[in-house]
Amino acid sequence: MGDQLEQIQTDYIPVEDRILLKLRSGNQLYRLWLTRRYVGLLLPVLQGVHPQTGERFSDPPAVDPQLDEQFTPQKEAPLEQQAETVRLEYPLGEEPVLLTEISFQAPSSQHAQGQLVLKPQRGEGIVLPFSPTMNHLLLKLLLQTLKNTDWLQPLQTDYYTEAVLSGSTALQ
Repeated sequence: MGDQLEQIQTDYIPVEDRILLKLRSGNQLYRLWLTRRYVGLLLPVLQGVHPQTGERFSDPPAVDPQLDEQFTPQKEAPLEQQAETVRLEYPLGEEPVLLTEISFQAPSSQHAQGQLVLKPQRGEGIVLPFSPTMNHLLLKLLLQTLKNTDWLQPLQTDYYTEAVLSGSTALQ
């Protein structure tokens, strides 16, 4: 990814039941699919908590309220349309990449920043700075986008589902 991340956008795509994360750095556009399971792992990481052990590995993102106002999500045109004057490059390909792995790289020195590595099963992924500002922005965008999904609702079950789950072979 380029030196400076300029824009981030998230959209829920119902037909895919996925969130499309788009990041633009200069004329490079990265398009990444986030599944329900992946988002469930990513949200704790953005808050500095290991998603499986629950151990804190970083302080939660604390952002100056004035800075927070600058990052208020707005309904905008897709990044592809916003950058019509720039010929976009797609370093990971034009089709969105399905992310499957998350890792955290600790800072190499006391003054360095950690890195968040988001990768597909095969091929290249992206590396983002693990900073309070970046984490807060991603967290805020994802939580806003989750409102457009049914991912936070419990799974609806009925008699037949419960019968199958209980191992009953006879449905009445």
